[in-house]
Amino acid sequence: MLPVEVVLDLSPTDSDQALMTKPGSLALMTLLQDDLALSKVNLFKSPYVANGFSTKAELDAAVADFDGYAEGTITAFSAPLYDPSGGASMNGGVLTFAYDTTGDGNTVNGWWIESAAGAVIAAGNFTDPVLVNAPGDGVSLVLVVRIPNS
Repeated sequence: MLPVEVVLDLSPTDSDQALMTKPGSLALMTLLQDDLALSKVNLFKSPYVANGFSTKAELDAAVADFDGYAEGTITAFSAPLYDPSGGASMNGGVLTFAYDTTGDGNTVNGWWIESAAGAVIAAGNFTDPVLVNAPGDGVSLVLVVRIPNS
């Protein structure tokens, strides 16, 4: 199973917004580092599809429950560094969600990350749903938070 890079890209979407400098992106990322420590990561199953209005209750109702599934925790993110593509980034490491022996399987549609306090930070859908129903099946996520400079 190959890891899927999950990038929380905090890019501005409007050309009239203020520009983020390279040092500013690193400073902001440093503030986020502590706030995201002990974040929880979960997978959700089909047919749920996350959107910008997804609630914790909706995500919790769709949480994956395949045999061997357990919520992931990001103990700490790496030190923020300047990103080669501009701005700054930090890495939460690889989280692997693997099917265990026998039992229920799921079709996994995506993931979400929530703060240690339980606030949903972001959610995303996989391009292609992942079938997790046999030994050797699973999902590995590489969690990267990136703030580009403008």
